[in-house]
Amino acid sequence: MRELRAAFREGLPPLIEALEGVADELRLGTTDVEDEARRLAHQLKGSGGSFGYPKVTNAAVEVLQASVSEMIEPLDVLVAMLRRVEAEDESAATQILVIDDDPLIQQLLVATLGSDSRDVVVAGSLKEAEKLFSGDFSLIILDLFLPDGDGREVIKQIRESVDTALTPILVLSGASTSHARDECLDLGAVAFVEKPFVPGDLFEIADQILHGVLPPQRTQDQFVEEEPGNPGPRAILLAEDDELTATLIKDRLLRNGFEVVHCANGYEALKVAETQPFVLAILDVKMPRMDGFELLAKLRNLPQLADMPIMMLTGMGSEHDVVRGFDLGADGYVLKPFSPAELVARIDRLLAQS
Repeated sequence: MRELRAAFREGLPPLIEALEGVADELRLGTTDVEDEARRLAHQLKGSGGSFGYPKVTNAAVEVLQASVSEMIEPLDVLVAMLRRVEAEDESAATQILVIDDDPLIQQLLVATLGSDSRDVVVAGSLKEAEKLFSGDFSLIILDLFLPDGDGREVIKQIRESVDTALTPILVLSGASTSHARDECLDLGAVAFVEKPFVPGDLFEIADQILHGVLPPQRTQDQFVEEEPGNPGPRAILLAEDDELTATLIKDRLLRNGFEVVHCANGYEALKVAETQPFVLAILDVKMPRMDGFELLAKLRNLPQLADMPIMMLTGMGSEHDVVRGFDLGADGYVLKPFSPAELVARIDRLLAQS
């Protein structure tokens, strides 16, 4: 994930320049740049949060919600936020939030995970944790049973907040049932560890989450993105015009054993789908040449793909897009910014049902 965040930051200078140019034109009274401003903001609304910068998403949403006469100020705020991200120091200490009411578990986690480069912040209740959710945490470790809340509801709360939507969640629980584990993963947790646990094992899991690496028995080198023309039995069609968002999705799907055929617009995706089999398709709603809705309708008219699960990607605040997608035959959706783990959990669920 750190490499992806770096790639996002490296791509910011031309975006900042374009946004500043649009703002300057608006100050001169030129209103025909409104569409360009909204296009840039829409791009950042999705990719910002997806790469771990939810405040960029917030700023982009403000631009999208403003009228053309009120757009200059939110554009300036967005530019300032992007400049702050561009100058970000990745060498700063990693912040981990532990939510657990057991003092011994708290001490054990601080001793196990804390270091010069990692700060562990502890909350003994949901009430204490809620005051900290606006912080910049790279990992949240959550006890499933809290004195003032159900851990499952806390996962939902974390996932629904723009500030924490992309923060990985590791669940600790004395409940050893597979149902509890599956439920937490479906809600958006990335890992589930049963109590009692071995500190060294927990450290390894947390370290893998923080570095975005695979367990030793499976490495990224074992997966190769599938080129159009030769998809395998677990091939997924991805139609997404934002390159950074597509990279994030491909990275996570490849790590989970899927093959990915990526198309940058709906027209290209349709041509590929007409000649190749896929187990599932992920379609962004807003794309050039052919949007996600038109592509969805055309895919449903292909006999060989009539029953293929299709998931839509759409931005927060676009719930009407979700309804329209279901009307056209979509099987599921994910709102941007999204958790990559949540995306995979929803894909697994759709494939199990198909």
